[in-house]
Amino acid sequence: MIRYICHGLIFAMVGVAGLLSFSGCSNDGDVLAPADLAPPSNFNASSGNTTVFLTWTATPDAGADDFAGYRVVTKSSSGTLMDSTDTGPTTISHTVLGLTNGGIYNFTIRSVKDDGSVSQTVTLQWGPTVRFGFQSLYEFASSEASGLDFSPGQRYNFTIANQGVIDLWIDGRAGAAPMLKSPDDYVPSFGWRHTRFVETNASSFDDPVVVPDVSMFRSTPGVSIVSGKVYFAITADGNYVKFRVEPPGVQLDPANNMRFVNITVAYNSGGGHWAKTVPSDDGR
Repeated sequence: MIRYICHGLIFAMVGVAGLLSFSGCSNDGDVLAPADLAPPSNFNASSGNTTVFLTWTATPDAGADDFAGYRVVTKSSSGTLMDSTDTGPTTISHTVLGLTNGGIYNFTIRSVKDDGSVSQTVTLQWGPTVRFGFQSLYEFASSEASGLDFSPGQRYNFTIANQGVIDLWIDGRAGAAPMLKSPDDYVPSFGWRHTRFVETNASSFDDPVVVPDVSMFRSTPGVSIVSGKVYFAITADGNYVKFRVEPPGVQLDPANNMRFVNITVAYNSGGGHWAKTVPSDDGR
């Protein structure tokens, strides 16, 4: 079933017959130059569980008498239409539901006039993912949890009993500066999971960041802990993770005199496609 919202009316279609009967509303009219109808700007996305939240800045033409609103279209990576929504003229956000975590989706937006003519498109590639609240991870020497299982965002003590679930640990042995490490970066390494990491230049989960090539990820000698920095990881299962060290970074717990960091995790069971922007085009 494909859901359309057009001029305030909701349509649910099943099969080709429904698509044909709906074509009068879904087809775009003339594509206008930006001087005649500008597209919205700052088209951005953030991820939720099976959900993508889209926001944008209104077109400069939003106050015109013949301005109808925006057309937001969602397609899968194979081109399958998932959602097409015509919003009102004052709308600056849209939520797309029912997506597959880890999937890659192309989102486009246009400005629309009352006569059906449209602006050039702005395109964004994004995907939904499970996001967990932050967890406090302590340095290895602490009796508190120093290991993290990415998929449920759950902490564990760094012990042999938990070596089959831990994806990340904080190594601060011998008073050294704490580092983010793969579980198998430990002696003896046998039986521990293997995780690879890479730093990004982002400071927010919702900053557009292209997932680096697999060759850029590494497991040793660990990565430095930087307050506010976003990292990517690939787990032993081949799943992707995006996590952030929450400010102020490394902290000291006065109750036990042990260092810890707060880490927020977004888990993706697909190919790691959170934040790939696609150049705008002027096609239909």
